[in-house]
Amino acid sequence: MSKEFEANMKKAIEMCSSDLIVTSNYDKSFSKIYPFATENISEYIGFFDLDGKSLLTVGSSGDQAINAILNGAKEVTEIDIQPFAKYYYYLKMASILCFDMQDFINFMKFFNFFDKMHQEQGNNCFSKEKFDRVKDTLKVLNGESYEFWNNLFIMFDSITIRKGLFYSDNRTAVLKKCNVYLSDSTCYEEARKRIQIVEPKFIHQDVVDCNLPEKYDNIWLSNVAGYLNPKRKTLLFNKIADNLNPDGQLLMEYLYMYKKCYELEYDGANQELYEDPRIFTISGCEGTEGALKHLKDAVLMYRKK
Repeated sequence: MSKEFEANMKKAIEMCSSDLIVTSNYDKSFSKIYPFATENISEYIGFFDLDGKSLLTVGSSGDQAINAILNGAKEVTEIDIQPFAKYYYYLKMASILCFDMQDFINFMKFFNFFDKMHQEQGNNCFSKEKFDRVKDTLKVLNGESYEFWNNLFIMFDSITIRKGLFYSDNRTAVLKKCNVYLSDSTCYEEARKRIQIVEPKFIHQDVVDCNLPEKYDNIWLSNVAGYLNPKRKTLLFNKIADNLNPDGQLLMEYLYMYKKCYELEYDGANQELYEDPRIFTISGCEGTEGALKHLKDAVLMYRKK
């Protein structure tokens, strides 16, 4: 295994061994993993022409990539400063190939560890028993991902791994609402077929600072811009245009609980690069199923001139 893998493995063991939720030497490169997307991908995915096209997307939970592949993307590149994103994508892929939709959700749905109501169910998710059912498939898909998760399951119990590496997420209704591939069994089965055809590329870097090697038809930046100061936000906005094909579409920001009074300014942005921005409001994805009908999120989109 590579030195990079060895360093990642060492960090994962350290995170699982620590009882601290927040440490003084916090490293954003090793933030926790979101089990599922926290965005309403099902609603904004229709704003993009993905069929036969290329996509650069944040890695995170891997859901952006899986949904895009289901919707016809022929080339997908994940970029993430968190190196575990690659290992988690392949674990999620192996689980889709091995489980039906409900078993997949039960395996990946991480209950709140501190919620006694969900204690019994929580003990059953992401279990060693279920991992043993997917590990042979995972080994065929990607050797490093297999070694990563297999080593952790040998050293730690399920709850310890989940506490150390993942945020909890038990929003079953929301997960199905926000992910096309989980909306019904037909979509799930189609996703199972298509993810075996499209092999994603992975870039382990900060999207703001890296020099991307290719151009893409679509770029999804999730809510990365929301964590940036105005200067770095503008830098990313201008730079990313170099990696968009003509007429390429950019999802610049995913906006949670959007209100029209929000100011979305990019000081020093080169307006010659893009057509006028468009903001589309969509159903929110925070909280319970009922909240989806009332909360509104939004996506800020640009098209390259």
